Amino acid sequence: MVKSWAQTLCLKDDPAGIEKYKQLHANSWPEILQALKTVGILSMKIYLKETRMFMYMETVDEFEPSVDFPKHMELTDKAVEWGKVCSALQVKAPEASEGDWWTFMEEVYDFQQQYRKFVGDDGPVDQGVSVESYYDRMPMASPGGVIQPGKVTLTKPAGGQGTQKFLTLAVVAVIAATAGYAVGSSRR
Repeated sequence: MVKSWAQTLCLKDDPAGIEKYKQLHANSWPEILQALKTVGILSMKIYLKETRMFMYMETVDEFEPSVDFPKHMELTDKAVEWGKVCSALQVKAPEASEGDWWTFMEEVYDFQQQYRKFVGDDGPVDQGVSVESYYDRMPMASPGGVIQPGKVTLTKPAGGQGTQKFLTLAVVAVIAATAGYAVGSSRR
């Protein structure tokens, strides 16, 4: 299972600062990326409209923001430096509570949940995290410890044609590669 989170924050109304923020995030520091992954962030996206930012992220179930965000800051001095550089360009959202910086937002709509509730069939499926991210975190029993997944390259059909068949084949290919089979051949 995956948890999803939404947060908001503002940038200072300074075009040069906004551009600097965008450039920083277009060229993220590897130490920051690794620290975020280490604490359980699987996906993170930040959207910007004028000075308002919206961040959407998906995390492992065990992720707790009050514990894991501070923990990622302890993993590398670069995270502290990144925080100082970014926070100098930011300002709290007007609706932020005392002690908030990035302010958590309430989920008020879930398309998949509503579809299943009111339409009733299987409907659209939340694909969640990428196969690579998911299986990187999955412990798998084997005589020697953890089985390392093989490389699987799949191309989704153009125009969405055959998507369900593609997803089924993708899952089978990943399971086969994880079990040590050479995908596309009968060798083991």
